[in-house]
Amino acid sequence: MKTAKGTFDIEIAPQDDGPHAVGRFILNKAYVGNMKGQGLGQMISHRIEGGLSIYYAIETVTAEIDGQSGSFVLCHEGVMDAQQQKLDIQVLPGSGTGAFRGMRGHLDIIQNEAGHAYELTYQLPEQ
Repeated sequence: MKTAKGTFDIEIAPQDDGPHAVGRFILNKAYVGNMKGQGLGQMISHRIEGGLSIYYAIETVTAEIDGQSGSFVLCHEGVMDAQQQKLDIQVLPGSGTGAFRGMRGHLDIIQNEAGHAYELTYQLPEQ
């Protein structure tokens, strides 16, 4: 398994869903560090009083890692309540293009006062 680490900036634009309790958002990320590139996606989320929330997102990442370029899809699932947070972000098997064809892996997001960091742990088929 290989690892790429760095930070990212994110722009989140809400979509107009009228009176619905579920919200949709457009995601635009700029990744820097071992992975340099852009993530574009869409998120659907729902928040309930008391801190309970859930979200799902699909993000297409177009990037360069260790001098190799291509794209892949990340599938996000997050559930949070007042006591804990569970976040699972997987590379969609079969979604890789270019140098990332056949990629498998997952991405961890680390949030702190400085912003957002990522750690992508991935595997590529033997070339």
